Amino acid sequence: MITISPTSANVKFGAKQTFTASEGGTWKVQSSNGSVIDNATGIYTAGQPTNPNQQTATDTVSITAKNTANA
Repeated sequence: MITISPTSANVKFGAKQTFTASEGGTWKVQSSNGSVIDNATGIYTAGQPTNPNQQTATDTVSITAKNTANA
């Protein structure tokens, strides 16, 4: 089982957060605001809402890590 750290984070739109995994592999992020995660570094960048009036809104994302050695 792969563990991810931190297990949760509050990241403002456009800001970054580094995630680490207990094993190497690939990252996946699911978001409605265009958030991305760098596969090489685990650095997550929070997307921007499409409506500028929603800058204070939140977006709940799911980040997963997959061990590609056992795929």
